[in-house]
Amino acid sequence: MQNKARRLASEQQMRELTKLVGERLVAAREIAGMQQIEAATAVGYKTAVQLCIAESGSRLLGADKMVKLARLYGTTLDYLFGLAEDSDKDPAASAQRQIASYVTSQLGELAKAMVSTNVAAVRTMGVDIAETMRLSAATLELDRAIATMRRLNPDLDDQAKGLATVILKSEAASELARVIVARRDRAHRALAHRTSRAAPDLLSGLTAAAASLLVTHKEPQ
Repeated sequence: MQNKARRLASEQQMRELTKLVGERLVAAREIAGMQQIEAATAVGYKTAVQLCIAESGSRLLGADKMVKLARLYGTTLDYLFGLAEDSDKDPAASAQRQIASYVTSQLGELAKAMVSTNVAAVRTMGVDIAETMRLSAATLELDRAIATMRRLNPDLDDQAKGLATVILKSEAASELARVIVARRDRAHRALAHRTSRAAPDLLSGLTAAAASLLVTHKEPQ
């Protein structure tokens, strides 16, 4: 019973290793910028069938082919067998890729923050749509009031008729306009403020990360 259990455990571990190696083969080939058939022929295969099977995680390749593929892809056997997390042999190249990865992730976070800020600004200014409609209605009322004044005063001899209505409608339109302008100005200032605060934080984080990675990967003197 114990022997069977050990055998089953060993088989499971082999399946997991085969799957991992397949995934690493795909990753290393893609990092090297090569097609399956190109890589397969470079290590001595006539077709890409065997490499395809290995990459699918169904079968391990022979040691000689693994060594050739590691050299071809510019990586290490440690990486292909899951003993190392980075595919690059050169520490400087490894550091460069890690920095690039960090920068990409941080830019993604900045993009999310910007979207969130923009959404908040749009929500703040969204109320302006209704107020703009009210402003338009007030303006139309003003136009009608002016028309009424002209109709009542064809020769402008008696300007008092209708003048009070014109003044009231004009004041209503002006007040709504001031509210809309103030609200939009506030939303725009909030957006600019949040953006200006996010940029230095991002730059500081990127600089610190780059310095840390470069120190970590610094070659011994």
